[in-house]
Amino acid sequence: MNDAGVTSPMDLLAGIDWAALERAYGRADDLPERLAGLLSGDPPAAKGALADLDMCVLHQGSIYSCTAPVALFVAATLGDDRTGIALDDGCDEVRPLRAALLEWLGQVGESAAYCDDIAAPEQEERACQQVRAELYRAVAPLVADPIMSTRIDAVRAAGQLLRAPDLVDERQDLARRLEIMPAAEAVERAHQAFALDWCGVAPRPLLFDPDPRVRAYAAVARTLDGDSRALTEVRAALREPDAVHEWFADEDDPQRSGWFLHTLVQALLRRTSTFGDVESEAITIVEAPTTSYARLHCINALLPRACPGGVPHSPAALRLSEAIDRPAKR
Repeated sequence: MNDAGVTSPMDLLAGIDWAALERAYGRADDLPERLAGLLSGDPPAAKGALADLDMCVLHQGSIYSCTAPVALFVAATLGDDRTGIALDDGCDEVRPLRAALLEWLGQVGESAAYCDDIAAPEQEERACQQVRAELYRAVAPLVADPIMSTRIDAVRAAGQLLRAPDLVDERQDLARRLEIMPAAEAVERAHQAFALDWCGVAPRPLLFDPDPRVRAYAAVARTLDGDSRALTEVRAALREPDAVHEWFADEDDPQRSGWFLHTLVQALLRRTSTFGDVESEAITIVEAPTTSYARLHCINALLPRACPGGVPHSPAALRLSEAIDRPAKR
């Protein structure tokens, strides 16, 4: 056993009947050879093995019978020095292999959490649900890693794995660890806000962060839907929609898919009930000088609130329509 409490990687590979398991596109009997690249110390081989994790083991979030044992193998590699090699992702980002593996384990946790809402999950899905505690034990020490990119992905992975109903007691422990280990960079604190919310812990202390970006990333948390200060921070962020769209543009954006501007709008809509409650923010977004897909997506989300019941000529709808037309007339 290694320090993280999981079986050594090579023991795991040798002890599993891979031919009896399935991966995307077929049997999993070739996985030991493919995955060995993670411990090769060779960046190209490691990148190839990472691609196999995405394409063969958790393809587009789908769980296979090989997924749980591979996740345990990946967790067992985290303490190996060879996962500290630097990888270039081809998009000007260089980070340790270990960080990429943590990101993948977080995706396993996300897929397993999705299955928590299924009344009768498949056997392979139950297997992933059942290994989350072991995966979390391997991930948890790395939330204090000296390398920021590794810390970020460890926190994200921990947040996803702690969505497991049987790990409720561990959630506050993660929150306490983050409180006594303040992050130096705003982007890391924003990641922490998302991770805490995922596992059901309200990131309330981050509503008082000195950086408005961090306050906003905390404020959209569903665990803060009843907090008036969170709503105030959402409104404050939406007063400058073009600025929001550029937040963390050159960093590892905590929201790795979609637009944060739209996330702010969704939080605003969840916490209000009438168009009058959101009209000021809606007009500000409509009149923002920069056109973007994010802004257009937000306008589409706000339109039903202005047209309840599909009434296009209500006073609220007319006011929003006039605001939309104004830029075209200038």
